[in-house]
Amino acid sequence: MEKQVNFAIHGHRADVGEYTIYRLLPNRFVDAVGPFVFLDHAASIVHEPDEPLKNVVGSGAHPHRRIATLTYVLSGEADHFGSAGHHAKVSSGGAQWMKAGTDIIHDESINPDAQINDYTTQFWVNLPAQNKTEQPQYVPVQVSEVPKMELVNNSGWLKVVSGEYRSMKLKILSCLKQFIYHIHLNPGKEFVLMFTNVRGKFDSYTAKISTVGFDFTALRTEVKIESASINTNDKQRDEHLRSADFFDIDNFKEITFVSISYEKTKKMEIIIFSEI
Repeated sequence: MEKQVNFAIHGHRADVGEYTIYRLLPNRFVDAVGPFVFLDHAASIVHEPDEPLKNVVGSGAHPHRRIATLTYVLSGEADHFGSAGHHAKVSSGGAQWMKAGTDIIHDESINPDAQINDYTTQFWVNLPAQNKTEQPQYVPVQVSEVPKMELVNNSGWLKVVSGEYRSMKLKILSCLKQFIYHIHLNPGKEFVLMFTNVRGKFDSYTAKISTVGFDFTALRTEVKIESASINTNDKQRDEHLRSADFFDIDNFKEITFVSISYEKTKKMEIIIFSEI
């Protein structure tokens, strides 16, 4: 399956000390995504085998206030030391959540982790007003603690970096409602990420409801829906719903709903059960 790439972002330089940083957010398309105001990519660094490791000695210490950072270490080892007394090292595949709250000064270094390269991404979060004046917090998450699931049909795997997916949830007690997933797909495979709690409707349908007198035991309902008429008030999402991933309107132009039973509720409402 081929997918069209709408655009690519290379980011602009936002170097910190000796580290080459490419800032992908904000960009010419958007200033922020929800609470995420910065998205930084630390470029890979080649370490010579005999090169000494970098230590946190305070030379790069800098302050933060009323923000939080979520760092995902794709490869390498992140060493964190903060003025609130937090100190930890997070290795390849791990993550760390640092909430500055009222005020914090911290220093970090990145080293290779049994590899020649290090590679990290960092999300900067504009904290909600009620969290800006809380005490600083630091939560390291090692790779073994990052929830991971294998995708069906040997398609690949999914890791939860922030938020939750199904029954998996990262232990980082952040105030974020947004999620971040790291998805790996094997060659030739695909994965459809399902979302819930999206309201929509079908704009074109016909319905027939019949019964005998007031005897609802003989109730019969038949609804025919034009599948292409799906409408969730989002053009791109509606086009995806019409594709073979969901309704496959080219092969299934009509959805037929036929009642098989019903149930009365205490509120004098009727719940109709059907086959589609």
